[in-house]
Amino acid sequence: MTTPGMPKLFPWWGGPPEGEGTLRHCGAPTEDDLAELMKALDGYPSLYGPPSQWLPDQDGRVSVPFLLFIMLGNLVRWNVRQLPWTQERKDWVRFAYVTEEREKGKTMEEACAAAAKRLADGEIVEGTKIEPCPAAAGKEMVKKSYQSVMRSIMRSLPVEQRPRRTRKRKTKKS
Repeated sequence: MTTPGMPKLFPWWGGPPEGEGTLRHCGAPTEDDLAELMKALDGYPSLYGPPSQWLPDQDGRVSVPFLLFIMLGNLVRWNVRQLPWTQERKDWVRFAYVTEEREKGKTMEEACAAAAKRLADGEIVEGTKIEPCPAAAGKEMVKKSYQSVMRSIMRSLPVEQRPRRTRKRKTKKS
């Protein structure tokens, strides 16, 4: 059920949540969603308001209606999510999740386990259910990805900025 005058697409594709407190799922735009975007971009009346004329101002800027701007952003975000997942991208996502957990004060083992669980189960972010991530893996693989990214970060630093490697001295047994 939508309010008259409000676009059915706001803020995610597929319409508003059915009831207060329910989760929204981010999905693909429907043909109707894309048709409304096309009408608005072509200057015809659409769910985004009256027809717009795309005339530049004195500085050469063209203003876009707020809701149309939001939906174009959603379309781009959805399209980016369709890109294939490379191993490097998975490693960086795992690294980000472990780093978040480490900032909460968890040990490396606890952070890897928590990151692995979040990636495998999905999350609820701002009332939206985020599906399980293609970067989902066990805690050992998450730890290996974290270490791989850390090594690449350290290698990218100039030699003088890298942390010194120290070795433990062998003690004589008496």
